[in-house]
Order: sequence, then C-alpha cells, then structure tokens
Amino acid sequence: GCSPIKIDEYFYGRDGIVQDLATRAVERREPSGLFGLRKTGKTSVLFAVERRIYYSDVICEYIDCQNPGVYGARWWSVANEIMDRIHRECLRRGVDTTYEKVTSIENANEFTKYIKQILLGGIRNIVIMLDEIEYITPDISNTLGAHWDIDFVQFWQLMRSVYQETYGYFNFIVAGVNPPYSSRVEEMAGVAPFV
Repeated sequence: GCSPIKIDEYFYGRDGIVQDLATRAVERREPSGLFGLRKTGKTSVLFAVERRIYYSDVICEYIDCQNPGVYGARWWSVANEIMDRIHRECLRRGVDTTYEKVTSIENANEFTKYIKQILLGGIRNIVIMLDEIEYITPDISNTLGAHWDIDFVQFWQLMRSVYQETYGYFNFIVAGVNPPYSSRVEEMAGVAPFV
C-alpha cells in the first residue's frame, strides 16, 4: 500500500477537511473524529492537520494506536507516553516541565496536573491525534490488546475529564475505520464525527 503523505507539496484535494479539523481542534476546541475505509488517506489528513497547527504555542502529537507499544500497553502507560511526548516537545521549545508517572487510577490526577501546568506555562493548546483507534477499542482489539475491553473506559474518562477541566485547550482527534467501531469511540470520547 501507499505510505501517508508527509509534505504539503504532494497533498491536495483534502484541504477543506484539513482546515475544518484544524479549526475544530485549536480555535473551537472541539474533539473530532475522522472515520473512513482503510487506505483512504486518514493518516495523511492527520499529518496535514499537524503541519497546519504547528505554532510556537501549540503542541500536536500524533499517536499510532496500531503500534504494539501502544495497544499492548495498559491505559496508564499510554497516558505516560502522551506526557513523555509533550515533555520532550516542551523541552525542545524551552518550556520547563516536570511530572509524576501515572501508575493506576488512584494517581490519574497526575496527568491532569501536568497538562494544566503546561497550559499555564506558555503553551496555548495541546492536541493529541490518536490514529487507528480501533486497536484500543473494546471487543475488536487482538489478543495483545484485549485489556482495552476494560482500559478503554478509564483511558477515555481521563482524556475527557482533562479536556473538560482545561476548557478544551487539551483536545484530541481520533481516526479509524468506519462503524461499527467508530460509534463506540464517538460515544466515549464525545467526538463530533467527520467522515
């Protein structure tokens, strides 16, 4: 198959979708979902959104849930991976941050505290893009990801609560294959589908 397009020079015909997702993510601070058949360019759209919202005060992180290191991990490890990536990007931009690792539901508030610290420290928006979301969706993950039958709810409760507590300045875009998978994600993540 084809690889995702990573530079604007070769990317055309989807500018309206890219602009709409970028506007929803940063200006309107609305979570979004991008669902479609395999090999229809969803990942290329996400990379284009990432390029479109690359500002000095916006952090955008792309996470491929198809990576065994993501779907094979427990929900708190994925939360830690998100914090690690944000931390590296903050350091690259000269924003000083510190955080405690999330180890269970009992200290999930560490994630919330960290995100709020970043948003008070000079970063205006944080956008997390979760591609191939079906890999961490209940009832459809493979054996390595079977724990997402339980972890899915805790992960999305955390993501949604941080989204709400930061008034959408911490936001997310999910992407994956068409329903029936997408309806469960839309319901839990509270995303507005953009097919």
